Amino acid sequence: MQYSAMPIRLFRNRILPMDGKLHIILFIASINVYFTRYDFLEMAPPDTVLAGYDKIAPLWLLTAYVATVIKTSTPQRDNIAELFYIQLGLLATIFSEIIQMVPHILTYIPSNGFLLITHVSYSIAFGAYRGTRVSNILFFLMCLCGFLSIQVQIKSYTIKAFVMCYSVLLGNSAWRAATRFQDEKTIGTCISWIGAMLFIYSDYVFAYNKWAHPIENCRFLVTLTYYAAHFGIALGETLKFRANKINLEFLIWNRPYFM
Repeated sequence: MQYSAMPIRLFRNRILPMDGKLHIILFIASINVYFTRYDFLEMAPPDTVLAGYDKIAPLWLLTAYVATVIKTSTPQRDNIAELFYIQLGLLATIFSEIIQMVPHILTYIPSNGFLLITHVSYSIAFGAYRGTRVSNILFFLMCLCGFLSIQVQIKSYTIKAFVMCYSVLLGNSAWRAATRFQDEKTIGTCISWIGAMLFIYSDYVFAYNKWAHPIENCRFLVTLTYYAAHFGIALGETLKFRANKINLEFLIWNRPYFM
């Protein structure tokens, strides 16, 4: 019986940070409101201020969650700078969404410029590469193949160059998260890696639907994984910050844990 309560105690006291739980609940609730108010399976949300606010509301709440963890933390934490970069990435994403609300063709470049800042910030937060040279090359080739599979249908060379740079940044952040998880094997690094991979999935589905071949329910899949990616990265980094000693191998493979 003493082991049966372990998952609950671990979940309540160690895995989820005590500060900012209200922001997480409101984040999930705001996403439900956004998907309920606009039927993504039928049509795109209207280009209105209300629809734009509904889209960025979850990101504001996620930013507030990270800010709460930073505010209530002790300055002795050696990885508090990582949370500042996560917060910077979330703020850059919010500015990107705000710019997209402006009905003008010239907003495309600054909007996507903020997205580049987002992924650069996430890459810095994930830290340096920890993989071997061969594994780094293989991952780069995988990202290159993904870019080549959609670039044929892109007519503008400017857009091709941007998509290529964006693909490199996506692959860079995801690979940094993957090698860090392989090195540390903690719950936080695992969730951050999943979030980074969801970004690749979300943006690749969006690009493939736009330039290669239409995908059924693409808008719903892209939006859902878009929020899940940000949430995974933010939650994973705060878990790494608050409970860096929780080892994933213990949670999965220690047999008394399941008894």
